[in-house]
Amino acid sequence: MLSIMDDYLDKLFTGIWNDLERATKDGKHPFRYPSLATYSSQAGVSQRTLVLRKVFSPKRELLFYSDIRTQKVRDLSNDNIASILFYHPKQRVQLRFRCTLEVVKGVIESEQHWQNIPETQKKDYASQHAPGNTVTSTNNRYHTDLERGYENFCLLKCDINAIDYLKLNREQHKRYIFRKNESDIWVANEVIP
Repeated sequence: MLSIMDDYLDKLFTGIWNDLERATKDGKHPFRYPSLATYSSQAGVSQRTLVLRKVFSPKRELLFYSDIRTQKVRDLSNDNIASILFYHPKQRVQLRFRCTLEVVKGVIESEQHWQNIPETQKKDYASQHAPGNTVTSTNNRYHTDLERGYENFCLLKCDINAIDYLKLNREQHKRYIFRKNESDIWVANEVIP
């Protein structure tokens, strides 16, 4: 539910979610490849680019795919608070999402997503060694049975708690913070950029 001060902010909030949904269908949309930042006490803050796979607008959730053996999944097992950064260069709009991430593995939902992945992309999850390991030989790098990749496949489900919207403009930058309050109602404030 959205409860904000005026029509402009309501349209802006709806437009953000419409753009995100478009990005899941258009590989050239700049919001298709955001940056995810996580934290671990060993490595500190780490960022990486992900592919936005699905948007659940009514729930205000985003969905990404990952290999369960990655550092980001290990980071999230210790601290599931993360930040996602989107940037649209033509519109000159930056979106920073604060979210809680859930790693989803081995349930009907993850299996349905796995079945929809093209065979050529299943190989990304079928490496014999975890992502980040040193390559010692190009032989036998991947399992020949790509379905074994499902063992490593997981979903990253992001429950969005706040959105920091920044519009860069030569005349005057505009910045708004949208956040869920304790009653799960979205509120917005204009803030100094």
